[in-house]
Amino acid sequence: MRAHWLLFVGTILVAQDFGSELGESKGVKRVGMAIDNDVKELSGVSGDRFYTNGVRLWALTPKELPYFLPEGMRNRLTRNEDNQWSSGWVIGQQIFTPENIKDPNPQPKDRPWGGWLYAGGIGRFKSNHHLYEVEITAGVVGPGSGGRQVQSEFHRLIRSPHPEGWDNQIVSKPTFQTRLDYTYLDYIGTVWGQVLEGHMTLGIRTGNVFRDAHGGLVLRFGNRPNVGPKNDSDTRYQMMASTSQPGRWGWYIYTQWGMKAVDRNLLIQGETPTGNPTLELKTQVQEMAIGAALFIPLTRARSLELIARRVRRTEEFVGQRGPQQYGTISLVWHTRI
Repeated sequence: MRAHWLLFVGTILVAQDFGSELGESKGVKRVGMAIDNDVKELSGVSGDRFYTNGVRLWALTPKELPYFLPEGMRNRLTRNEDNQWSSGWVIGQQIFTPENIKDPNPQPKDRPWGGWLYAGGIGRFKSNHHLYEVEITAGVVGPGSGGRQVQSEFHRLIRSPHPEGWDNQIVSKPTFQTRLDYTYLDYIGTVWGQVLEGHMTLGIRTGNVFRDAHGGLVLRFGNRPNVGPKNDSDTRYQMMASTSQPGRWGWYIYTQWGMKAVDRNLLIQGETPTGNPTLELKTQVQEMAIGAALFIPLTRARSLELIARRVRRTEEFVGQRGPQQYGTISLVWHTRI
């Protein structure tokens, strides 16, 4: 167990040290926190089931391009002044339970009890309409993740039924996980004086926690655009973009659809104290979401982004009783540097 925690802490330190080696560049620094939960107020349904809670903290700071890239590549990537590289860190926890949290006995036909604690580094490169992101994390599943302690204490605070089955959680195992995403950002136009955008994402995850390929579409409408028209001819967009920096009010709403082809999910297939798992994974999982965001100015160079969304995820294993629903509340601090 001590080795798992040393690996976890070491990954945070390595990610932080890597970021400090790169000189800061002009742009917007972002620090975010997201909380997922299936409480009725967020999810629309009552009771803990399947993915019951998640917390994710992250930070991204504009940087000079990594020093290990060849000089020719660095020159090509910096030729356009709109190109920007950001790097930072991430730390998070996810908690999963079966549908009946009052049963202290093993439930081999339902999702196992399990938690995942992870930390690592993020790199992001944006070039006009193209966004590339890589994330590398290390962590631990099982008792070392702290899932039991977090859920039990939270239920005590909100006077919810005590989760009784944590003695049956998946066994401890160190984790290593990578994620690579590509997103195409497309400006569609202005509608009623607001910007309409479409985003398409393709990506893969690999490691000993998740292995899958995923894709998705996002339709976003509001006055905080991510990208402008390719020919810069829309003067209404130019007026909108001038108000999209930190320190100004803003908003957007969005809808999202995604699908993933699943090969591995340790938090369903992980070994429990009673033996190897018997659940069969669903190889295709879909996810739909709707959300809204508000930008609140704090100073001329800082703003707070508040995001709320509701997610519906289809069944992840054969025999799962219905889809998963949960809500997310996110806070993102934007600082112009």
